[in-house]
Amino acid sequence: MIRIDYQMLSDASRADVVDADLVRKAQGFFGRGARQEILRILDSHLRVQAVEIAQRQIDPILLYEVGRRAVLDAIESYHREGQGDFRKFADPFIRQAMFNTKMKRL
Repeated sequence: MIRIDYQMLSDASRADVVDADLVRKAQGFFGRGARQEILRILDSHLRVQAVEIAQRQIDPILLYEVGRRAVLDAIESYHREGQGDFRKFADPFIRQAMFNTKMKRL
């Protein structure tokens, strides 16, 4: 079961902004801590995406795990110059990976 903190989602201040320097650190060879921090920041966003895409047809926990792997793929593809906010950049990676998994399982 995926638990969603609705109070956190309704906060006006968005706590899920990922700093470009953190993404740069995550891309490095010793960036494991930075990658884990990015996953922690985007955790609530991943949970909501998994529940929305699952639509009671597939286990949202599976989609959540796929979304976490998609974030790691997005970190590798991200370049600071001209790509803006990392969360907006990673969102298509997350949604596409989740949709592909859902279609494979149906």
